[in-house]
Amino acid sequence: MKARQKIILIFALAAIMIWLVDSMLDVFIFKFQAGPLPQQLLYSLYTPAHELYMRLVFVAVLAITCVVTLNLTRSKEVAEEAQALIEEKYQNLFESMMNGFAYHEMVYDDNGKPIDYTFLEINSAFENFTGLQRENVIGKKVTQILPGIENEDFDWIGIYGKVALTGEEARFERYFEPLNRWYSVLAFSPRKHFFAAVFEDATERKNAEEALRESEEKYRGIFNNAQVGLFRSRIQDGTALEANERLAKMLGYTSREEMIRDFIAQDRYADPGDREAMVAELKSTGEVKNFETRFTRNDGSIIWIRFSARLHPDKGYLEGIATDITEQKHAQEEVLKHQNHLEELVEARTHELKETQDKLIASERLAVLGQFSGNVSHEIRNPLGVIGSSVYYLKRRLDTKDEKITAHLDKIENQVEICTGIIESILKLTRMDSPDLQLLDLNRHLHDILDSFRPPEGIKLELDLPDSPVWVQGDGGQLEIVFTNIIQNAVQAVDKEGSVSVSLCKITTADGGRAEIKFKDTGPGIPREELDKVFQPLFTTRATGIGFGLSIAKMVVERHNGDISAESNPEQGATFTVTLPLTEEPERKADQT
Repeated sequence: MKARQKIILIFALAAIMIWLVDSMLDVFIFKFQAGPLPQQLLYSLYTPAHELYMRLVFVAVLAITCVVTLNLTRSKEVAEEAQALIEEKYQNLFESMMNGFAYHEMVYDDNGKPIDYTFLEINSAFENFTGLQRENVIGKKVTQILPGIENEDFDWIGIYGKVALTGEEARFERYFEPLNRWYSVLAFSPRKHFFAAVFEDATERKNAEEALRESEEKYRGIFNNAQVGLFRSRIQDGTALEANERLAKMLGYTSREEMIRDFIAQDRYADPGDREAMVAELKSTGEVKNFETRFTRNDGSIIWIRFSARLHPDKGYLEGIATDITEQKHAQEEVLKHQNHLEELVEARTHELKETQDKLIASERLAVLGQFSGNVSHEIRNPLGVIGSSVYYLKRRLDTKDEKITAHLDKIENQVEICTGIIESILKLTRMDSPDLQLLDLNRHLHDILDSFRPPEGIKLELDLPDSPVWVQGDGGQLEIVFTNIIQNAVQAVDKEGSVSVSLCKITTADGGRAEIKFKDTGPGIPREELDKVFQPLFTTRATGIGFGLSIAKMVVERHNGDISAESNPEQGATFTVTLPLTEEPERKADQT
């Protein structure tokens, strides 16, 4: 109803009320007109005054009524308009909420226990979250809308009843099985026996959290059960931030927690230079691949580790994978050791084969030479014998006072002797018998040979021989050929001035000991490239030599189970060394028998 209509209605009602009052007074005063004098006097006074007064009162009442009515009407209209505007705003806010909202009234049994609740209001978000529509919810109980809710493991009705009775808020997240959804709920009570629930659908977040949890569990399972070490460490010093059980056991810790608490990588490098190289490569490329180093385990032992890692500079750590390659390294070392040993064996065998081949070639040469010398020695000796005899005859028959003739005859005789010596050497080399081994004092034998040797003038013979016997099993005659040949070669190498030294000593070897005889001269030495050839038949560095002396010496020494070698330094002379196996002294052999 409009304000103007309300004013007219109020005015009409006021006028009717004044008319009724006035009419009642008129009836009452009219009785005074026929009464006693005083009443007649009052009636005569009342009538004109009453008319004026009543009119004034009517006008005043009418004016006041209109003013009050107008004020009240306007105030009410303003209040109603404001209330409508507020309700409209709150309704818009209510409907535009992102969270679901529902307002309820609690329902109790006779004992005051909450057993149900009635939906009084819901917003659009509630409809979207639950799929329940307003027309199917408002004014209905929850047990009607969601049958079985009272049997849920989670006491929805009990929790909401406590909020409605006590006014205490309740916050929780719960899976609501009837709707197959997760909800995050805030419940509060604006007044007793009523409660409101503000909630959001947490299903997607919960599903994401569950997927993340499953992923983390899967990753953690793979991380902890991996057959290689996995780690995350701080860049600055290598402090362990994360590690799996495999790496912890690899580095000697009882658990990954212990390793994370105590392990600092920079203190565990057996070679600090390896860490410096690793850090340099990380800074250069951002990663290292198959980096091998030695690490100190928690018990102090050393292991080999191969690891690869990637740098995360924005996060301040590096992540990587590590493998214990200690056994592999030991295997490689063993393989390398066996390989080196095999190479040594191959080299030694090759050397043996070469020596055997050289001996075979030398034997073949000697066999050919022996066959040749056996065939021609007789043919050569006969003419040489005739020549020698003729020279002898001519010396006796001719006048020896002619010095020229005598000199030529001496040259012929000398050459015959040289040729005869060559033939004898060839026959010795090719037909020498096996040595007749007998107990021989090598010290005395050398003394006897050197006592009968007279070196040329200007050449000094130096001896370093022991005072006690040196016993060997040997053929004295054959060894004399060896020693004499070597001494003569040394003297010829010195030429005019110098020295030749001979020494004898005992040396200890794995096979029981050897006698070592050294022949050293101060001559020009033997060129390095010719050292390996000096024992070959027919090799010589002298113009007058034929190259059989050292070949015979080598053959004799080897038949005595000995060894002969040569060494030389330019301009420092040459040294020939002969070693022969030692034997027991005669007294000891006699004692044992």
